[in-house]
Amino acid sequence: MNIRLLAVIAYIMILSFNGHAQEILLMADTNQALIGERINMILAIKADRETMIEWPEIGETISGLEVLAKSKKDTAEDASGLLYRQGFTVTAFDTGVYKVDSVMLKFHRGSLTDSIISYPVYIGYNTIQLDSTNRYYDIKQPMDIEYSYWFEILMGILATIAVLSLIWFLYKRRKPKEEKVEKKIVIPPHITALKRLNSMKDGKVWMDMIIKEYYVDLTDVVRKYISGRLNINAMEYTSDEIMDEINTTQISRQNKMELQDLLQMSDLVKFAKVHPLPEEGEKYLTIALSFVNNTKSDNDKPSKESNDV
Repeated sequence: MNIRLLAVIAYIMILSFNGHAQEILLMADTNQALIGERINMILAIKADRETMIEWPEIGETISGLEVLAKSKKDTAEDASGLLYRQGFTVTAFDTGVYKVDSVMLKFHRGSLTDSIISYPVYIGYNTIQLDSTNRYYDIKQPMDIEYSYWFEILMGILATIAVLSLIWFLYKRRKPKEEKVEKKIVIPPHITALKRLNSMKDGKVWMDMIIKEYYVDLTDVVRKYISGRLNINAMEYTSDEIMDEINTTQISRQNKMELQDLLQMSDLVKFAKVHPLPEEGEKYLTIALSFVNNTKSDNDKPSKESNDV
C-alpha cells in the first residue's frame, strides 16, 4: 500500500472523530513484514483553524526502525477544520516486534496550551523459515559444449601476417629525410664597422644629430667592432674596463690613447652633459676610422659557414 492510499484512509478515519477539536492518528499500512521490507506509515493531525499546533518531528530512526524516506507535510481543509499529515517509510533488518511509541501533539489556542497523544503502533518483522532437512540442487546441470578454437587461431595468424606486411610496406616506402643546409655569410667585424662609419662621415651626421645621440652611435660602432675583433665584451663593459682589456693586447700605444680619448669624450657627453664643437665630432669620427683600419686583421675576409636547418 503506498503512502497516498494510506493518507486517504487516514483522512477518512480522522474525519470520523467528532468528539474533540483536535485529533491525532498514527497508522501503518501493515503490521507484519519480512526483514528488509518497507512499511509505509502516516501521521495525521486534525485541528480547527484557531488552533496552533507544534508538529512532532520524525528523526532518522523511530522506536528502533530505520526511517528511509519522509514526505513533505501537507494540509487539507474542510468545513470542520484543517487536516495536517506527513508520510514516512520505515524498515528493519532484525526480527522482532517493534512498538512505535505514541506521538505527542502540543497545541495552543489563545492562552490555553494542551497536548494529546496517538495510540502506539506494533509492527512485527519476521524472516523466512528454511527447511534444513532438504538438500539444494541447481536448477539445471552444467552442459557440455563442444567448441573448436581453430577459427580463432587462424584469424590470429592472418591478422599477424597482415600487420607485418603493412609494416614492411611502410618501411620500404619511407624515404630518408634530406637535411637542408643553409649557408650563412659571415662578415668580418671591420667591414661592418667601416661601412657604418663611412656612412656617418659621408652624411656629416655630427652636424645634424643631437650631440648625445651622435656620440652614443659612434661609440656603439666601435664597441661592436672590439667585441667581434678582439673577443672583448665591450657592449657590457665600462670605458675603463674596455681599456683594461685593450692594454693587454698588441695594439699600438697611439691607437690605445686615441681610443681612450674617444671613450672618455663619449662618457663626458653622456653623463656630464658636455657639448663639444662640431669640429670635434668630425675629429672623433676620424679617430674611430683610424682605430678600425689600424687594428683590423688582414686575414679577415667574408666567408660562409653552414647551419643545419
